[in-house]
Amino acid sequence: MKIIQFFSIMILTFSSLFADPYDSTFVKVTSDNINITSTITLPTGYHLIYQEGYLYSKTDASKLTLGEQVYENGDTVNGKLEFHDKVIIKRKITDNFLTESDSLEVTVGYQICSEDGTCLFPKETSQKVLFLAKKQPKSAAASTLLKFLLFAFIGGLILNIMPCVLPVLSIKAMSLVKQSGEDKKTILKHSFAYTLGVVLSFWILALAVIIIKISGESVGWGFQFQSPVFVFFLLVIILVFALSMFDLIIFHPPSISNGGNTKRTGTVASIFSGVFAVLLATPCTAPMLGPAIGFAFSQPSIVIFLIFTLVGLGLAFPFILLGFNPKLIQKIPKPGEWMNTFKFVMGFLLLATVLFLYRSLFFLIGADNSISILWFLLILSFLTWVFGKYYTPMVSFKKKLIVFAIVLIVALVSGRYLVQFDDSSISSTASKYPGWEKFDEAKVLDDIKNNKKIFIDFTAEWCMTCQTNKLTVLHTDEMMQFFKEQNITLYYADNTKQNDVIDKWLKKYNRAGVPLYLYFDERYDEVIIFPEIITD
Repeated sequence: MKIIQFFSIMILTFSSLFADPYDSTFVKVTSDNINITSTITLPTGYHLIYQEGYLYSKTDASKLTLGEQVYENGDTVNGKLEFHDKVIIKRKITDNFLTESDSLEVTVGYQICSEDGTCLFPKETSQKVLFLAKKQPKSAAASTLLKFLLFAFIGGLILNIMPCVLPVLSIKAMSLVKQSGEDKKTILKHSFAYTLGVVLSFWILALAVIIIKISGESVGWGFQFQSPVFVFFLLVIILVFALSMFDLIIFHPPSISNGGNTKRTGTVASIFSGVFAVLLATPCTAPMLGPAIGFAFSQPSIVIFLIFTLVGLGLAFPFILLGFNPKLIQKIPKPGEWMNTFKFVMGFLLLATVLFLYRSLFFLIGADNSISILWFLLILSFLTWVFGKYYTPMVSFKKKLIVFAIVLIVALVSGRYLVQFDDSSISSTASKYPGWEKFDEAKVLDDIKNNKKIFIDFTAEWCMTCQTNKLTVLHTDEMMQFFKEQNITLYYADNTKQNDVIDKWLKKYNRAGVPLYLYFDERYDEVIIFPEIITD
């Protein structure tokens, strides 16, 4: 019996020599949606000495922003913080980006030492913890929804006077001039057709947003303008419309009867006017629209559809009023020579839009590819003229077919060799705006921590509101001098191409897209958020 006890003691002794002490270390992570608490229970005979970088807890920063680490249950020994038996790390949740219950992974890092001072290699362990999004009382949630629905409608209404929508309204303005002599029923029909085009387009956008969200990707207002393919095709369409204003091409809708069904084709044209208005409206963020869309992107699918529908109704509202009160249209002067002048002016406005879209494309695909596309646009303009000259009602069907085939083949071949969307430009860390630094999250957070005055411009090259604010306020000599006198560090966060870090910041401040202007100053308790349209 004594021999058995002896061998048992010997086995336990040897096993303890070769056992991994980390196997006896227990880590438990919990959360009450206010703090993340990581508890490390140490094995007998071991302790933990605090060293920066060797004792921490962390999680996905895009979902949760955590405060400083607070250590509990420690003792100060010879100027060092030591933990025996147990160490508790608490981190306050300062920002919660979750929209629903979510299981996130928390990683805890630590290093234990034996009583004789020998320390083992550092170790990390991860645990999944359930976090809950911040919830509001039902009454508060309902009032919040109503507020943002109102914001969405007013924001959509304001879009009508934003720089990006004005060009496409020139197309609608021409149709209004032509409708000035028509009866009330026809005018109302065109107004509803335009509204239908606007609302349907916003529904398609809402569906795209929902699908992208389900896939786990981040999405923002105007996200399609981060695609060079989308910008290119929109540029081509607007160019053809601009050329039509100068009569290089005249669209001849197909005849349904001897005289042609002009009412039907006119209705279709009104629907497409609404579609184009939405396509050009999305790179703009109007006052009240930014918070409304930002709220929508964090909500269930039905709320996204409601918000987008209200934005569409707001954008179409002036034309709905004209439909119910056609006397306003009938006050337009009778058709005459002035219409040609007006049409040419609208054509130049559309050409300005073409230049703006080309500029946006330049920053997406680089200089070399942009020059090739410029040659393609020249060829396309020539082909448009050829098509307009020979594809007319007076030309036989056979000749029309030949002209159409030649134009199509030349367009496809030139597009094949001239249109490239890969970004061949060399990315640069240098600032492209004098006096402004390129956004660097680590540097910005360090400046905020050190109570420096900083101003951040979240922008994009395709955002016309952003460029207008730069031209009229932010980059003027007077404003730059003011920034210099006030010792304000200037940053620009370029969201021309999709950027996860910038998307996270936009989401943090309840914005779905650019522009966003933030000012940090130690004199204020909270960051100052400037409106989408700024003045000096």
